[in-house]
Amino acid sequence: MRVTTPAAPRLAATIMLCRPREHGFELLFVKRHGASGFMGGAHVFPGGRIEDNDSGVPLDVAGSALPELPAAEAARVLAGAVRETKEEAGLDVDPASLRAWAHWITPEAEPKRFDTWFFLAPVPAHTVAIIDQHEAVEHAWHSPKAALAAHARGELTLMPPTLATVEDLAVFASIAEAAASVRRPLPTIRPHLIYGDQIILALPGDPLHPEKARVFPHRTRIVLHEGRFASRVVEDEQP
Repeated sequence: MRVTTPAAPRLAATIMLCRPREHGFELLFVKRHGASGFMGGAHVFPGGRIEDNDSGVPLDVAGSALPELPAAEAARVLAGAVRETKEEAGLDVDPASLRAWAHWITPEAEPKRFDTWFFLAPVPAHTVAIIDQHEAVEHAWHSPKAALAAHARGELTLMPPTLATVEDLAVFASIAEAAASVRRPLPTIRPHLIYGDQIILALPGDPLHPEKARVFPHRTRIVLHEGRFASRVVEDEQP
């Protein structure tokens, strides 16, 4: 029996651009090209892989935004996040406005894996995105609750890390309230992918995950149900 070594995850970053609205805030979602080799057709936040030559962010800014990493590596991650957002959405983001929100690593069973940092970034209410029509083909601004409703109706396709992030943001009344809720250091989320009657992405605290401490209070797993991903809480050993 041949044992396949999991692919090493590529460092990546994504920015949750938040613009204020009369009641709360909106997030920018971009739709990935259907022919994309990774998450084709999904609605995501702007972002992508970090390149070796990403640079230009001061170390003190990087250390404040992403204290979980050495300052030099954090600076490269922030630079890549800003570059990708400019390429995909035509928006210039100040690195000093970024604050790390979440850290996900793709399951080992996946052929393409990413070590992805999610950043929260407030932008002015009048912000307008210009999509590159290459990696991203459409865009829309939605409040977190509206995005979740559109996902449930099949109008948006939210993959598990995006879905979990939007669900977590939906409880906050403002961008400032969301930013103030972040606790350091951020936990690293390493989901376990399980195939069976359902596709299950087990999260820390789920009976099917080796890490027993729950990270998310309102979900232990994300399952593929009727063609859409949905969060679940499972307390016992039954999948």
